[in-house]
Amino acid sequence: MGLWSLLKRIAGRPDRVHAVRLLADGVRRARDGEIEAALGFYRRAVRADEGYALAHLNVALALQDLYARDQATLTAEQCAQRLTEIAPELDQALELDPTLTAAWLARGYVLRALGRDQGAVSDLEKYLELASPKDARREQVERDRADLQRRIQLGEQRREAIAAVSAELPRDATGDQEIAQQLALEQALERLTEAIAREPDDAELWWATGVARRRLDEPEAARAAFERCLEIDPDFAAAVRELSTLAYRDQQYDRALELARRAHQLQPTNAAVICNLGVCHMELGHYSEAREYIELAAKLDPDDPIIRECLAELAKVSATEEPA
Repeated sequence: MGLWSLLKRIAGRPDRVHAVRLLADGVRRARDGEIEAALGFYRRAVRADEGYALAHLNVALALQDLYARDQATLTAEQCAQRLTEIAPELDQALELDPTLTAAWLARGYVLRALGRDQGAVSDLEKYLELASPKDARREQVERDRADLQRRIQLGEQRREAIAAVSAELPRDATGDQEIAQQLALEQALERLTEAIAREPDDAELWWATGVARRRLDEPEAARAAFERCLEIDPDFAAAVRELSTLAYRDQQYDRALELARRAHQLQPTNAAVICNLGVCHMELGHYSEAREYIELAAKLDPDDPIIRECLAELAKVSATEEPA
């Protein structure tokens, strides 16, 4: 390092000439397959001149090369950590020079790997806007962008379907509202069935399918869907609760209580789960336990109308049937 470069670094002034030299040294190392050594030079170039966009870009590209090399041996958490180290360097490069097509391309694929599909599409579109029409990568990038757009669309359809099966009608719903909900549930079920065909081991899709079937008055199909959900994810608490409710409706109170206890283990502070446990005890004549759980649920969620009804029912039963 020359005296002038040293003086500029001491004074905190950027040294673009020295940064360019360091970058060139890094590129030579990268061509020789020495990625770690190249990364070291690129980082030194950034320290020499924080405003040098190409230095930030090359840091990111070197990190991306290391990620691609090591990906097969990394855990999911390690993969995410590596990717989140790459993104800020690309952000900085693009802030300094928004015409860097390589940075738009690299960040698009980093965001895709992080599951940030909307941002990935935007970056790939920006790359296609800036890149040469003769760029050999355009065709593949266009395919990847189309796949991401399709994935975004399917994800939105999934969210809409799950929201539709989860939406409860008000107690004073009109006949028109009931008809509209029936149609919404049938449409949601179609989309969920299509989604399961693509992702057969997605527990949430099976749970939502079970809810739709249950609300369409198909209890056996609903039960099968919830059981499939729990085969995939034994700790999916909402599916356990649903199975407990189905058993209760079939007057299988011992089975309903068993499932309610399991749901309570998974969600010990959920007021609805605690209330369900109390109701099962009440049906079995366990009035002391019923009071304990239903009153606890009321403390946790005093405004829930179902819990209030259970309290009122408990009071009636206690007055007429509970032994002294």
